[in-house]
Amino acid sequence: MIALPEKLRKILEKTVKELAALKNILLDIVENYVWLKTSIDKIKKDNTTLIRSLERLEGKNSNYRNITTFLELCTTDRATAAEEIDKTRKAMLRVRRDRKVLIKNHLLKS
Repeated sequence: MIALPEKLRKILEKTVKELAALKNILLDIVENYVWLKTSIDKIKKDNTTLIRSLERLEGKNSNYRNITTFLELCTTDRATAAEEIDKTRKAMLRVRRDRKVLIKNHLLKS
């Protein structure tokens, strides 16, 4: 690891945090845009594959390319993406299952 002057390290840390915040804001904007566009066009959307929904709506125009570039999705290959989607689905199923158990246990105690 390269040793950086303290002032530069703090600036870099702040920049990284701000970039992460910008990515979260952009993701919210994209999510809302896809919701609006699918509502207007009366198309079913899938939040788990938001970028695929955006691609279907926009095609490969500049909005789609700019969004995928900013979110660093252009460098992700299909195998890695499929693996991450599978992990996410398993986690969602586990959370839903645990939620059902918690609800059932709470209702039994009531």
